[in-house]
Amino acid sequence: MWVLELFDWLATNWKWLIQVGLILFLFTLIKPIKTFIKSALEGIKESIDPLGFFVLLVLVLLFFAIKGMF
Repeated sequence: MWVLELFDWLATNWKWLIQVGLILFLFTLIKPIKTFIKSALEGIKESIDPLGFFVLLVLVLLFFAIKGMF
């Protein structure tokens, strides 16, 4: 019967579990994203690199999309 209780709990809390999983996943990516943004900003300062600017723009939009989920 504990299996049915587990599935019932998962059915009621699946959105919360997805949000916690997404937060934990993003915490593992903070350092690589930080170094990537730093290198992208240095690239923009030297010469405007369209790909680096596009990736930076996508990361900013992703940040606001995730922020809007909460």
